[in-house]
Amino acid sequence: MVGRLTSPRFVGRREELDALRATLDRAADGCGSVILVGGEAGIGKSRLIGKLAAQARRDGATVLIGECLPLGGDGELPYAPVIGALRSLARERGIDELARLAGAGHDELARLLPDLSQTDAAGAGGPSRPPFESEAAARSGGSQARLFEQLLAVFTAVARASTLLIAVEDLHWSDRATRDFLSFLVRAARDEPIVLAVTYRSDEVAGAHPALGFVHELERSGHAVAVTLTAFNRQEIREQVAAIREEDPDPLLVERLVERAEGNPFFTEELLASADEADGPLPESLRQALLLRLATCPADVTAVVRTIAVAGREIEHATLEAVLELPLDRLVPALREAMYRHVLVQPPDTTKYAFRHALLCEAAYSDLLPIERQRVHRALAEVIQRQPELGGTSAAAAAKLSHHWHRANEPRYALHASVEAAIEADLVYAPGEALKHYERALDLWAAVSPANNEVALDRVGLLRRASEAAAMVGESQRAIDLAREVLRQVDRTTPVAAALAHERLGRRLWTAGRGVEALPEHRRAVELMPAQPTAELAQVLAAEAQMLMLCHRSAESESRCHEALALARELGARHVEANVLNTMCAHFSHTGYPERGVAAAAEARAIAKELGLAEELGRSYVNGSDALDHAGRIGESIALAVEGLDECQALGLDRWFGDCLRAEIAGRLLRTGDWDGAAQLLDELFQKMPTGINAGNAYAHRGLLHAQRGDREQTWDAVTRGEEYVACSGGSLWLAPMAEARATIELWDGLPEAAGATVDACLAAVAGGESVLSTARLYELGVRAAVDLALGGVADPPAAEGAGQRADSLLTRLNGLIAALPGPAPLRVRAIRQAAIAERSRTAGSDPAEWEHAACLWGQCGDRYQAAYARWRQAEALLTAGGERRAAQDSARGAHDVAHELQARPLAAAVEALARRGRLELGEPDEEERDELSVALDRLELTRRELEVLALVGEGMTNREIGSELFITDKTASVHVSRILGKLSVSNRAAAAAAAQRLGVERVAALAG
Repeated sequence: MVGRLTSPRFVGRREELDALRATLDRAADGCGSVILVGGEAGIGKSRLIGKLAAQARRDGATVLIGECLPLGGDGELPYAPVIGALRSLARERGIDELARLAGAGHDELARLLPDLSQTDAAGAGGPSRPPFESEAAARSGGSQARLFEQLLAVFTAVARASTLLIAVEDLHWSDRATRDFLSFLVRAARDEPIVLAVTYRSDEVAGAHPALGFVHELERSGHAVAVTLTAFNRQEIREQVAAIREEDPDPLLVERLVERAEGNPFFTEELLASADEADGPLPESLRQALLLRLATCPADVTAVVRTIAVAGREIEHATLEAVLELPLDRLVPALREAMYRHVLVQPPDTTKYAFRHALLCEAAYSDLLPIERQRVHRALAEVIQRQPELGGTSAAAAAKLSHHWHRANEPRYALHASVEAAIEADLVYAPGEALKHYERALDLWAAVSPANNEVALDRVGLLRRASEAAAMVGESQRAIDLAREVLRQVDRTTPVAAALAHERLGRRLWTAGRGVEALPEHRRAVELMPAQPTAELAQVLAAEAQMLMLCHRSAESESRCHEALALARELGARHVEANVLNTMCAHFSHTGYPERGVAAAAEARAIAKELGLAEELGRSYVNGSDALDHAGRIGESIALAVEGLDECQALGLDRWFGDCLRAEIAGRLLRTGDWDGAAQLLDELFQKMPTGINAGNAYAHRGLLHAQRGDREQTWDAVTRGEEYVACSGGSLWLAPMAEARATIELWDGLPEAAGATVDACLAAVAGGESVLSTARLYELGVRAAVDLALGGVADPPAAEGAGQRADSLLTRLNGLIAALPGPAPLRVRAIRQAAIAERSRTAGSDPAEWEHAACLWGQCGDRYQAAYARWRQAEALLTAGGERRAAQDSARGAHDVAHELQARPLAAAVEALARRGRLELGEPDEEERDELSVALDRLELTRRELEVLALVGEGMTNREIGSELFITDKTASVHVSRILGKLSVSNRAAAAAAAQRLGVERVAALAG
């Protein structure tokens, strides 16, 4: 006799439920949030979400629930929880209403929910824009981003009518495409009344689990409420058992349940149920309990349960009926009995049957003999083969076929099904799942004889597509390995195929940040290509020109560009023409003709939009905005990059070009003084976990930001991480910014020798492939480091003289690079050169006029930080010259205001130190600081100047050094020191220094300054 199995009362979890309810309440006010519910299997995650969902519905919210479904380690069903949520919405609102919510052109959404293709909603039909396509998107005719946008349109439309709760169960079984969409949803719906609730087994999502990074991303989003469910305590177990049995339980029974179930609610239920069904003692383990309950089922129930376990936790009635071939008068009673025994449940408003808990499914599957499993897998595969509609969407049916034929040990059918599953995954923009299926097909290839190998692609085709899929999901090394295998497999008697294989391998290497290795592959592609004028020849010429440009081989790149452009225009190969124009844009920018680069990018963009060339469109935005920047039109540059970012998101290019543009925008915001905006954009970028060169670029900007703000630890973390990505890039465009960040923090840390070494190492690494637009700041920092050494960091005169010569050498080399530009030097490069000249003047006392000129040029560039640095040095130079104190004070105050606003702490501290030495007023201290200063002065009985002198005595300075630091004579410094010794009642400088440290004089001196 089977009684109640689950508690009718909600036991425990009150604090957790209250926290989740509060999240829903905030969402109602338009604050989108994420709920993360973790815990071991059976701990009550689904019960908690179910309770939250029930309360949300009572409050008028819309609740959509989707489950991630496993295929026994063979992959996951693409977008399974998203499709589940859409189906529940369609059942609730109707398919026509769902089409209306999706808006005009719901073509991509129909790939997930084929019923939508039958609707006649206004605007439905073809794509709402030209199909910009990568190689994979070209096969499918759309883009993942457009699918995501249509899903977002549906969910936001629902949410604006009533708060929306989207629950995704069992994230540990999620596919990459689902995680990508959920990540997109969290970012895009932050200001919408949408709550995303995710459950996952925290004991499984650990180590190298693919969902771990996604969970961390959500936790870092700032919008997540994380709840980890722990075991029930003894009192909660007692309440659970009392509710199930509807009577107070025997204390001894409770103790035994606590001991064996260890507070896990599901384990408790199953141990209790198995004992009740067998009318005996509690089993020793959960596995025994589960198998005991399943063993007591009648034969027909056992057949049903085993079939569903092999199917993967749930099954449609029609599929079950076709596989089992039981007459209805036996099948229906068996199903009723399985549900009566709480083994199976039927989700509301569906014709499906599912296990009450995944652990029941796992137990039932593990209890089958291998031969039994194979038999059921084969039966399921045969049914889905005959009636694909029983497998769900085309992608789901293909994935299930691949899984079942593989588990049935039928390699011939499994190969064919895996290829089809990969193609279907491509069609629904699930490259992660496509890669799994392509790789399975490659594994099966050798096991199937050529005579029986009737698949849509040959082995080389599989390798190509697998390489592309790997690149799309950021698995750079795997993409390279597969591209190399393509090269090995290509018939060497077909030079065109071999040349194109080298070209693709070069591209894969470059996107992985390995430009040094990429260039030889492109050169080899050109060598192999026959000389006859063909579009393929134009393509490989254009690819080599692009790589030469990226590695800053300007002369070679220009020659290849002209050759490729002429051939492309002769043949009418406009896709190649767009490619070359984009490369020429960058070439113009780096040779002093940025306005010509702007025009070339605009022409390339027009062709790309006309032909639907996604990659060239992305390049036109990256290179075009860069050209505007070099032309001194930084505001327009940022605006074009933002426009490109929107386009790339809409066209499925966000992973590569979108990330690239984010990093570029962040770098420009950094230079214009919007440091908080740059930091926010970089944080968003790193939440997406960029890869390859994009990651290196982003880390360089983050490192420089932290260096200029004096965040030493964060700077070194960013630089260390970033250098791993750019080490093999082979171009100053990537290496120089990282070295700039490193040298900057070394200089502020007072390590000019280390900074000089950093500059030298980078300049040596880019020798022969250097763009002055990228490396100019390294020369300036190198001159600054050499001057710092000459002025204070070098003990002997010959070494100081050598440092000065080093500065002259760097200036000479920088001037030579600028003179070699075919066109005029960009404004920023001129500002950098002037700053380097001003730095060099410090060895002769520092020239205020040189610093004034540098500050003006930086101001014209819009670079507030560098202008403030120049103003600080100008104030220092004016004081050293012994006059114009008012001008010095104005410069110092202006520099300090900018440094304070930007939180540029090293620069602010340097200006404050100068102000103390030169007795400059930077601004009045606030009331609290004035009170602190007054108390300190009364306590110490020292004047402000004596405080400054004592602080320097505490640093161990001599009278001469104090005089130089404070712009006073040695004699005056000596008088101050004598007075201080008397007021402190100490006999020598060492005792005064100790007193200074003990009394915290440095802080008081800072206030006095």
